[in-house]
Amino acid sequence: MTWKRGEPIVRRQIVHGRPWLGWVVNVVEDRHDLLATYSPEGSPFHFPAGDWPTPDGLHPWHGFEGWQGDGALMLQRPGDPYAVWHFWDRPGQLRGWYINFEVPFARTAIGFDTQDLELDIWIAPDRTWEFKDIELLWERHQEGRFTLIEVRRILE
Repeated sequence: MTWKRGEPIVRRQIVHGRPWLGWVVNVVEDRHDLLATYSPEGSPFHFPAGDWPTPDGLHPWHGFEGWQGDGALMLQRPGDPYAVWHFWDRPGQLRGWYINFEVPFARTAIGFDTQDLELDIWIAPDRTWEFKDIELLWERHQEGRFTLIEVRRILE
């Protein structure tokens, strides 16, 4: 299955085998070696009901109706445990890159599934970088979203 440029598809985050966030993204390019999608400002989010492994039982973005701020271009290669997100400030000034560690994506009939692994790297335009959300990774472990074995694998 290959999607066409401009086609809206659903990027779902899967936790404990169930979707806990679905969000509409637009296909920029779909090849055997690369899936490029774009999330414009306001791309809608959907949060299925459920008792989720968070303090309040809800997705951390629950309450947001869609993508906030300028859009994001997301590049993913089959089998890679990360996606590279590109961010710009208006009017087209590169703000930086975000390495979003996640389970390699799996295509579905409506889009693709992945799982955000919480740990990220932010790279500024001058190519300096820093880890993000290491403390959140440990919080997610305490909440039951990740086992200790999973946390160790994510940090490798």
